[in-house]
Amino acid sequence: MHEARWSSRMTRKKQTRAKPMRRTETALLDTMRLDVGKGFKALNKEQRRDLLAMMALKIDPARALEPARLIPKGSIMNIIARGFDNTDINPLIGVFYLVTLAASHLTQRGAYLEIANVPAIRPTLWTICQAESGSSKTLATDLVNRALRPDGGFPVRKLPPMGTAAQWVIDLAESNGALWFQDEVGKAFRTIRDNAHHQRIKDWLLDAYSHKEISNRLKGESNKLVIEDPHLTFFGLTVPESWRYDIDLVSMLDGFCQRFNYALIPTRTDRDLFDVFLYESRFRADVAELWEALCSQKGAEGPYVLAPDVLPLLEDWWRGLRGDWGDFRVPASFIRRIGFSTLRYLMVLHFMLGKSGRPIDRETAILATRFAEFHLHSASMMIQSYDAGTADVARLVQSKASNLVARGKDPTPRNVFNSMSKAQRLGLDVEAIGNMLDAMQGVEVDGQLLGEFGGARMQKSNAIVGALGKLECRLRQSERKRNERRLRCILSAHRLQAGGPVACPTVIEGTDADTMGPSNIVPFPKTASDESDDDAQVAEPLRELLGATNS
Repeated sequence: MHEARWSSRMTRKKQTRAKPMRRTETALLDTMRLDVGKGFKALNKEQRRDLLAMMALKIDPARALEPARLIPKGSIMNIIARGFDNTDINPLIGVFYLVTLAASHLTQRGAYLEIANVPAIRPTLWTICQAESGSSKTLATDLVNRALRPDGGFPVRKLPPMGTAAQWVIDLAESNGALWFQDEVGKAFRTIRDNAHHQRIKDWLLDAYSHKEISNRLKGESNKLVIEDPHLTFFGLTVPESWRYDIDLVSMLDGFCQRFNYALIPTRTDRDLFDVFLYESRFRADVAELWEALCSQKGAEGPYVLAPDVLPLLEDWWRGLRGDWGDFRVPASFIRRIGFSTLRYLMVLHFMLGKSGRPIDRETAILATRFAEFHLHSASMMIQSYDAGTADVARLVQSKASNLVARGKDPTPRNVFNSMSKAQRLGLDVEAIGNMLDAMQGVEVDGQLLGEFGGARMQKSNAIVGALGKLECRLRQSERKRNERRLRCILSAHRLQAGGPVACPTVIEGTDADTMGPSNIVPFPKTASDESDDDAQVAEPLRELLGATNS
């Protein structure tokens, strides 16, 4: 009886002292454990900060994942995208797959980017597309394959389906540089992680990413299989639900998963499955020949070089990421690897625009940065999808702190707490807000993309970026005309080389292969309609500017 009364009094005492349940990052992160092979361990401080901060990013999917930003008008990417107009398939699936095919072709041809004081950079893109179930991801890739190879072949050399680790390294040795195409990529990664017969693939892939030597010796064999310079391109498909089941949130911070560029493909809103009964591909009849023409364009195998204004532009873009991402603790590993993939994209996009053989220009560089930003947004949104509740709270705290700063007040945890409504405070306290603010404190993105940047180079960058504004505006207005013209002439050059008929009505009559420029571009006659597309009056002052800043 006495014991019961004592217990009751203790219970009442605990209730009066109990703090409200805190809806903080601990609700999610405290329960997480990192798989270290021989067991599990709790997240360290850095991992907690990274996960929480990425959840705090506020992203507008309609703007961040807008297809038009990645598909230049009049390009082969636009031609492929238009082939999905009469379906409910998001054309970005086909575009990202086409880009990977182009990257694989260039890789197999030995193409590389040449930058002073930087090791040669291969176009080895590793991309994973995530789209909802029923979005016809595999069908989209099949349609692109058929469009590029109507004879039923595959557009590039491809690795066989993944077998054991021992078989995988043999396949890579026999087809080094090939494309690894993987459907249900989350399940494949889970197999690599959990199955003893596949686990070595992870280490070999990490080495292949950096082109480090791979070796293996089978039982009963005296000779060791060695791949001195392993390299490959990768394209994977997955759906959100199966990916989150196979790859937990902590694994997204693992160095293996961070080697890949993620593309989150939204469902189309202008059409749904009831608008389409039978899928009918309506690609241009000459798209296969156009692909062959691009593959045979002069200079496609490299080396690729940058125009004088491109590296300053990229470094200016890199510094500009502070404005979008510098207020949050975005993992440096995501930022760095996605930023570096921009350099791989330069070659691939320049090739697809039909500019191989010419220095990579500003137009190509801007398009490459758009692809990089797409991947950065996609990775962040994928991480947020693991726990929407924690992401909402983190974004609320960040928003309140930003409002205080805008009003000239100190965003202390107490001030942030006081700025919230009663409903918003539910489950939060000053200490929890302080922990979140600490995790989301402004950490500047590393200011160097390739090396030191400042002084004269900074002045050069600012001068070039400012002076090119007018030219960039003109280029946007004439994008479709220029790209279509370039593709027509590359197709004409390809037919000339093959000895077939030339059907390019805008080519100067009587032009032969000897008159073509360094990138298979046939000169065009000057007409009155072309005057508005003439950038010479803008380009000439820029050449003078570049000459002055180079001196």
